[in-house]
Amino acid sequence: MIGKLKITMVIVLLLAANAVADDYRAKNNDEIEVFVAVLRSEVSANNWNTNDVICFSIRGSDPSKKLVDTLRRRKLNVCSEAEWRRKLACPFSVWLEPVTFDSAEEARIHFQSADLREVNTGEIHFASGLRGGEYSLKKNGGGWSIVRYVSKERPDK
Repeated sequence: MIGKLKITMVIVLLLAANAVADDYRAKNNDEIEVFVAVLRSEVSANNWNTNDVICFSIRGSDPSKKLVDTLRRRKLNVCSEAEWRRKLACPFSVWLEPVTFDSAEEARIHFQSADLREVNTGEIHFASGLRGGEYSLKKNGGGWSIVRYVSKERPDK
């Protein structure tokens, strides 16, 4: 029995170490600022309450703890998708792609937002997609502003 427990612990530790290794780390401050602009836009566009915790991931990976902490310091109420998987703590989620910088002053990012409330209660098993598409941003005076949003038709429509 002790041998099986040791093997199980080793497997769990390896999986945990592998998950940490796959955490997404922002490439630079510009990428962080683009994430901030997009997440704020989604909170506003979906009429989410600023007290609602927003879970997010980037290209299917959980954000690093440092990235989550950085976004929280910028007044975003966020956590990683891993936090939602452990606690069902988020009513909403945003799945981001890494930022594509077309130049030092222009960027694009694809995203999808979802409502997790009914999943959290067990009423349904799949999240309801809210919005999806691409934001185009421009750097002005050191900050990033959204200049265009192009909606992507949800595949379930």
